[in-house]
Amino acid sequence: MKRNTNRVKGFTLVELIVVIAIIGVLAAILVPSMLGYVNKAKLSSMNSSAKTLYSAAMTACRENDVYHPMDPGIYGNAGSGVTQADGLTNTEAFYRYVYEYFKDAEKVVWMLEVRDDSPVSAAIRKSETDKYVGTYPHPNNEPYEGNNWGDVLHFAETGSWDAATP
Repeated sequence: MKRNTNRVKGFTLVELIVVIAIIGVLAAILVPSMLGYVNKAKLSSMNSSAKTLYSAAMTACRENDVYHPMDPGIYGNAGSGVTQADGLTNTEAFYRYVYEYFKDAEKVVWMLEVRDDSPVSAAIRKSETDKYVGTYPHPNNEPYEGNNWGDVLHFAETGSWDAATP
């Protein structure tokens, strides 16, 4: 018996469509979970920066004998061009010390709360509108859509987003 050897080998159109549909379904399942990992990575990076900020502030307070460098809340951003000069005040020494930790970083906006001559909480974000806010000592695990630094510092100190009672 002779076999037909002229037959073309390959996949049929239906088989190709089924494979493409399966790949599409798998991609639809994977993309949202990958976005979640990206969000967690950004928050983790900001929380790490907040811990570095907190450590820098703690060291600055101890090494420079800083007594209430400003108001209870201290605000700043990297890239502000703090100059190094002799005869700095406590506040200037504090800012210079903290600035040294972030001088090579992209622009960041940070806030510290200092009480009784040591930092209580720290918060940092890349811009005023960035939803990825890092906090310390209580790390933030959710994007923050607001722009109230008081709420952020309260969370950093207590671990709760409930408003502080006056």
